[in-house]
Amino acid sequence: MRIGISRRVAFGNIAGFALLAALPACGAMKGAGSSANDQLMSAAQAGNVAAIQGALADGADVNAFDYAEGRSARTALSYAAIGNHPDAIRALVAAGAQVNLQNNTGFTALHRAAEAGSTEAAQTLLELGADKSLRHGGGFTASQVAMESGHMELADLLK
Repeated sequence: MRIGISRRVAFGNIAGFALLAALPACGAMKGAGSSANDQLMSAAQAGNVAAIQGALADGADVNAFDYAEGRSARTALSYAAIGNHPDAIRALVAAGAQVNLQNNTGFTALHRAAEAGSTEAAQTLLELGADKSLRHGGGFTASQVAMESGHMELADLLK
């Protein structure tokens, strides 16, 4: 399961139980932890378009957040961007992935591509309408994230 709290901690106190009970109703968590969503995240990481389409056919939410990597959450589109998988990005956007969807720290898929140095992914996201002026919670644009991560050519592309 891809939820960032342990069941032992959650059930160890009343507040934790209330939090665990509220999780399915939380909009940012919609569908998180489901088998189809797990398959979607894995397929996006691998850039496997056929597996992405299969997970979506099985009911995965194309805009679901995955908290397996920590509190900031990632979407399938972010995973495809990190992995520099332009075909996966196109398939996800064609299926309804929101190209400018920000996680709870303000990162978009374009920020993730910039951080990873994924030039082809960044170019594809821009072609599909990614807004390079969006800032994450720390106030940085994707260009600034690329620069901070040492990807100077990509930073220039994203200016």
